[in-house]
Amino acid sequence: MWWSMDVVAMWTALFYCYITTYDEEVSRIWPQSFKKLGKILFLITRYSQIPQLFIWLSWFLPSLGPWSLKGCLVLFELGAALEVLSISCAEVSFWICLYALLEGKRKYFALLVFVWLGFFIPIQTIQWMGFATYIAIEPGPFDRAYGYSCRYANTPGAQAAKYELVTLYMALARTILFMIASVVVIFVRYRRRNSLLTVIRREGGMYYICSSLVLFFACVIRTPGFPVENPYISRTVIKVLRNLAQYIFAERLLLQMQKTVYKTIRAQTAMSTLVFDDDNVPKTEKTVDHELSGLSGRTVHS
Repeated sequence: MWWSMDVVAMWTALFYCYITTYDEEVSRIWPQSFKKLGKILFLITRYSQIPQLFIWLSWFLPSLGPWSLKGCLVLFELGAALEVLSISCAEVSFWICLYALLEGKRKYFALLVFVWLGFFIPIQTIQWMGFATYIAIEPGPFDRAYGYSCRYANTPGAQAAKYELVTLYMALARTILFMIASVVVIFVRYRRRNSLLTVIRREGGMYYICSSLVLFFACVIRTPGFPVENPYISRTVIKVLRNLAQYIFAERLLLQMQKTVYKTIRAQTAMSTLVFDDDNVPKTEKTVDHELSGLSGRTVHS
């Protein structure tokens, strides 16, 4: 029951985010070409959550029709895969910003891809080892009377909790590493503030602060020997908060990046050609920002 309430709370927050940003999505994201990475990341991050909702509802609400145990297991794996996809796209959005701040050079792109895959592949491998320990089982008489087709449980002797703890530590290490790298790049390479940096600092900073705190408390609570063990907090609340931070701040970052026309001398190639086009942005909102190049400390409005 608690899980179903958490899903309702998370989707209420996401639905509010959808409603309040839908007009910006239509005016700024939809006109973009599907060749642009910004549009791809935004749409996958936002709309891959819709099938997740129906899958979660099938887990926590009585089914309208009978499911076989194999069907239940496939549904579980599909939901896990969609969650990995949406969270990964949200994470990549922030890494793209770091790549742009590094002036879009190929050597930095190769380095960032290498580091990201260096964390992503082990984390997903260990995480799927944990998913593989779950099996679908026949529901009890009480659950069956209410229309549930199956329940999920770990195989006897499975190390799912240990797998999950390892992935949390690795995710925390990745988050802290990226946050430090971003701070160094922003404050060492770029001394002056401009509209693009303001967006990255605000949205990216809020995301990584929230994500770091959530992952830190998740690691502490789930560490063996911790005096207070509360599965509801360590698994349910932590997961909901982390997902909300990733989804909402990633979508806000992409929307604000499109809203802020980054005609920046150094970042222009990386951001304008890779992430978004600015052809459809109203001229009154276009700015030519020379601050990063050191040529001017003023923003010129066209």
